[in-house]
Amino acid sequence: MLRASPRNRCAAHIPLKTYASLLAPRHLASEAFYFAVNFETFYKKMILLTGATGFVGGNLLKEMLKQGLQVRCLVRNPSRAEEAIKQPGVELVQGDVTDKDSIVKALADGKIDTSVHLVGILTETRKASFKTIHTEGTRNMVETCKQKNVKRFIHNKCPFGTRANARSEYHKTKWEAEEIIRSSGLDYTIFRPSVLFGKE
Repeated sequence: MLRASPRNRCAAHIPLKTYASLLAPRHLASEAFYFAVNFETFYKKMILLTGATGFVGGNLLKEMLKQGLQVRCLVRNPSRAEEAIKQPGVELVQGDVTDKDSIVKALADGKIDTSVHLVGILTETRKASFKTIHTEGTRNMVETCKQKNVKRFIHNKCPFGTRANARSEYHKTKWEAEEIIRSSGLDYTIFRPSVLFGKE
């Protein structure tokens, strides 16, 4: 199920191959055609991926690399992440969505055309609250992407109970993050998957 408009898209129940296909250049005729093209021929810039060490991010990274895309991953601990995700076609940059300066560094060379923002938490800790990670982290990503002329912003969120007047802080902050993206002026895609499951 995919709903689209000229400047934004919102999708649910999307397989990883389709997820990766939405990273292809906009001048191609249709999303159905994305599967048949050699992405490397058309897509010369890099993608910034946050959440690459997570379940969705890790699997999406594998699919993007299969499609010939060049990916730069923003990771908190490159030495730990290297074993899990470092491979040809992947660059690791140390940083955190709560540290705006590190996002600026990740985008500084102008190679990034698209940002895929997948960072999220299910439980809060003393160092990471829903507000800090979901709302402020997304705000940092969006503001920096605009500053560095990143053209496309892709985000993954939880659909169940996510609304402005939600009871839980988790759902409230997910909604706030989506609102930040919607009002950003960026060309964006927001995915609303249902239950996610897999081998890892």
